[in-house]
Amino acid sequence: MGVKNGHGKQQLTWKLARVFLLYIPIGLLMYNIHDLRLNGLKTEYNIQPQKRNDLTTEIRTSNLTANKRGSKFQTQKSEEPTTEDSNSNLTANKRGSKFQTQKSEEPTTEDSTSNLTANKRGSKFQTQKSEEPTTEDSTSNLTASKRGSKFQTQKSEEPTTEDSTSNLTANKRGSKFQTQKSEEPTTEDSTLNLTTNNGGFRFQPQKAKEPTPRNSTLNLTTKNGGSRLFKGKTPNTLFYTRMPKCGSTTILDYLKMIQDRNDFQVYHYKYVEIAHEISEHSKAEETFLRTFQNEKDTSVKNLAFVRHIGYFNFTKRGIRQPLLIDMLRDPVERAISRFYFIRQPSEAIRRNLSESIINETLSQCIKREGKNQTCVAPTYVQWFNSYTPDIDPKDVKFINRAKNIIEKEYVCVGILEQLSESLTVFSKLIPQYFGGIHDYLKNNTKISNAGNRRKGKDKLPKGIRDTIVDVLASDYDIYKFAVQLFNSKVKGMNVG
Repeated sequence: MGVKNGHGKQQLTWKLARVFLLYIPIGLLMYNIHDLRLNGLKTEYNIQPQKRNDLTTEIRTSNLTANKRGSKFQTQKSEEPTTEDSNSNLTANKRGSKFQTQKSEEPTTEDSTSNLTANKRGSKFQTQKSEEPTTEDSTSNLTASKRGSKFQTQKSEEPTTEDSTSNLTANKRGSKFQTQKSEEPTTEDSTLNLTTNNGGFRFQPQKAKEPTPRNSTLNLTTKNGGSRLFKGKTPNTLFYTRMPKCGSTTILDYLKMIQDRNDFQVYHYKYVEIAHEISEHSKAEETFLRTFQNEKDTSVKNLAFVRHIGYFNFTKRGIRQPLLIDMLRDPVERAISRFYFIRQPSEAIRRNLSESIINETLSQCIKREGKNQTCVAPTYVQWFNSYTPDIDPKDVKFINRAKNIIEKEYVCVGILEQLSESLTVFSKLIPQYFGGIHDYLKNNTKISNAGNRRKGKDKLPKGIRDTIVDVLASDYDIYKFAVQLFNSKVKGMNVG
């Protein structure tokens, strides 16, 4: 038994010796290989990325893993933005790892995602000043899992774009989120989900300025006589487009009375019924244009043309635009005046009206026509649209165009209900034509268009008047705008 035990101990000793002789060198060799591999990784991650002047390609993925202490990943200044759908997944698994993104002068593009995780103490994520906004649908998911992590966003001079989402979570003590002054408001549909556990979060959105709607404000306080209204126009040529039944005869009479005093000549064209056919109106325009050019070549210094023709665009015909004026009137009152004017004997004969039509009152005509009214019709929309083909008086596009022409193309559109003030405004804006008109107003204070209405006219019941107002809704829209515009001139020039 003693011999066997001694032999067994010798065998065990040889086995242990063989283990040490074989496996210890192998272990040392593997350790050296591992050390070489580690040095290679360190060398690889110390390589600095070069500055890129152009956009990097789309869908760039950088998966960087540092498995030892003290590994660093540094991204230097990028002068151009990265492209869409770029993902940066950066993981630092040991203490003291740092991720620093320096100043980016241009914004990153759409759908970029940055997933940054620091799993040990003392990790820092710092985003320097961004001078341009990030683009749409960018998502930043930033998580700091240990104490002392900091996330600081410095001053952003431009707003972030639509649908951007920032989900920022600090799960330990001492985390900070600071949003400094934003000089511009953020855009629509932006969502900021910000969570801090120490109650130190502050977010102060600024008020977004609403745009001023068009035509909501009339900046026409022309204390110097409204000089901007004459830009691009001929100061020695007046064109009174003369809307019918709006005191046009009265204005024409005043022009004739003061033409000698102010040294200008009036060219008055015979009455032409408003052309409802585009071709007829075009012919009337061409005839007028030839006459206008011939008479404008005379030696008279100042000219005043008067004609029922509506807005006329001289610029399209290669002629500098003259000074345009006109008068408007309450649409219902104008409709009544015109209804009885065309039933006067001379007009009734010219239009070949039957006796029953001549003797018909406006109330009877409205009742007879029912919903399909032809007794009255909108006029102002066509008048200020140069009888453009396919004009629909109810179309907002044509209504707004008429308003724009009144505001931008006419020196002034007066209001018959404010005739005295209208003449005063004319005298201040264009004194070469209406200067001294007050001397004539003293002897002509009573303005009457009674001659245009026949005796025995009916007093309109409220229901009939309401029907006419509905038919002339577009005319009322333009009329109210013209009154507002005119009163702004009256106020601006202290006319009273």
